[in-house]
Amino acid sequence: MRNEDLFKEAQERCAQKQKGVREQSRIQQENAQEETIRLTKNAERIDAFLKLTMESLKPDIEDAKKQGYEVKHHASNNSTINPKGIHPFVSALTSYMQKGSIAHQLGNIQQPYKADHLLNWRGNEQSGEIVITYNSLCSGASEELEHFCVEALPNAKAIHTVFRKFIASALSDELKRH
Repeated sequence: MRNEDLFKEAQERCAQKQKGVREQSRIQQENAQEETIRLTKNAERIDAFLKLTMESLKPDIEDAKKQGYEVKHHASNNSTINPKGIHPFVSALTSYMQKGSIAHQLGNIQQPYKADHLLNWRGNEQSGEIVITYNSLCSGASEELEHFCVEALPNAKAIHTVFRKFIASALSDELKRH
């Protein structure tokens, strides 16, 4: 083999290697774009789900008020997705409930209220799920009440059912406390 052939062969191997690196980079870039699109869709669905939840719970909150309970919501954005040109996505919702008045915690952006019972709706963009948990500050109890896949928005009945589970858990904790 001549020296010229060795150089030519080395150049061809180098060109092949560079072509492979470029192709791999292109595939990685496409995969990253697809993942961003998937996460953005999940974030949009979580946002819509939680906004629907706040709207759907209005009658339940009125019923709780009639029984002497105060209920407040706090929506937050813990999303890793930042949409352009619109408000940040709502990725979590906490419903606070307490007999009587709920205390405001000034300066606490993450938890602006303090109440005996919390219903946490937490969206996860990676899994495309919303997990709903109950937490009692008076008894320390914590339990998962439900989880939803955000592929499709739930109907109002499903949201009311979760809120009824929350009320049942809260009233049970209050009975244990007294």
